[in-house]
Formats: sequence, C-alpha cells, structure tokens
Amino acid sequence: MEVAETLGGRGQYPMIRPCHAERIVLCIDACDDRLRYPGGPQGGKQFSTFGTIKKCAEAFLHNKSAMNPDHHFSLLTFKGNTCYMGPFNNKAHELVRQLQAMTPNASPDHPVPLSRVFDLVYDKVLKNEEEDEHMPLRIVLFYGRSGMCVMGENVLSRFKNVLVDILYIHRPVLSAKENKRVISNFSELQSCLSEKSFCFASLCESLLALQYTMNLLMHPNIRVPNVNARTE
Repeated sequence: MEVAETLGGRGQYPMIRPCHAERIVLCIDACDDRLRYPGGPQGGKQFSTFGTIKKCAEAFLHNKSAMNPDHHFSLLTFKGNTCYMGPFNNKAHELVRQLQAMTPNASPDHPVPLSRVFDLVYDKVLKNEEEDEHMPLRIVLFYGRSGMCVMGENVLSRFKNVLVDILYIHRPVLSAKENKRVISNFSELQSCLSEKSFCFASLCESLLALQYTMNLLMHPNIRVPNVNARTE
C-alpha cells in the first residue's frame, strides 16, 4: 500500500493516509508521428512520438509497480482503426516486454476517435460491475497525434468516478499553423478532464516527457485540484 504523509503544524505528528492499490488502464497510441528535420543545427535528426510514448509508459510501469506491487495494469493499444485491451494483472515486467515488442503504424489521416478508446474501457471494465472503492480505476492516456485530435463531445460523461490522466506527446512544430494545431489539440484534451486529472503536453524526445510521467505516478488521493495542466 502506498502512503502519503502530510506534515502538521509544530508539535504535531505527520498524518499518514493510505493510498489503495489502483487498477490502471494504460492507453497507448501506437501510431507513429515522425518528423525529420531538413538540415539546420539538428540536420537529419528524426523525431518519433511513439518512441517517446514507449519510454514513458515503461517508466510508469516500472516505478508504479515498485511503489505498490498490488497495482494492476491493463494495456490498451490503438492504431489504425483498431483498439485492443488486454486483461488486468500486476506483472509489470510482462507488460513492459509487450511494450518493447510493440510496433507502430504510420499516423493515419483519419485517426481513431478517442471515444472508441473510452467506449472499449467502459464495455470491458465498467459496464457490468459496481464501483470498487478498495481498488479504484484510473485511465492514463499516452497520446501522440500532432496532426489531429478527435476527442468528441461528452466522451467522458460515463467516467465521472474514474480519474483520466493524459500525456500528449507531439513532434516539433515547424510553423505557426502547426503550433496552433498542437495547442488546440491540448486544449481539447484538457477540457474534458476533471479538476484532479493531470494533463501534460511535451515535445517528443524531450526529458520533460519523462518528468511529466513521474508526476502521473501520484496517487489520486493526494492530488491538489486545478494545478495539474502543463504544456511545453
């Protein structure tokens, strides 16, 4: 069990609050959005959103499992027009191996609407079960589409008691138009979330992406509302 310490005033003992084991669905965007710089100081360097997503998801699994081996994880991958969600288990090392073996598709012109991703979670997990307060559900979405974000209206209306976190990995922007699109995508993702959700955006191949991933480790019980959106 994870514990959170909150320091009291002078002469008071720290308060220990238990953080129950979680069931965490890791949603992996397995469509690679690549960019190769055409010369310049980074001449020929190739940037990959999927490569960064894999590193971040692996770091999340390793560290979250180390914090509490009773956490259970499920990998949900979406690419092209398909979505697949595996069973829950607490064997993080096996899920890391699955991630390492995963191959991406090229980013399509018309990506899977994220409503299909969340519909799959609802059908697989929430549709026929009662809420489990001793093992709450959380969804962590690693999203990597620089070109288009298809969130849809009221997509999270059935997830009122489920915390959804998002790490949005985008490729470098080469124009004001691309920058505007990335900001618009981030705003659309963020607007659907609750006040305790984390929503971060980071350039791919950036150490900041891993830093944001470490923030995602924070248990929902110890979060402070309304301070959880960051963009690079």
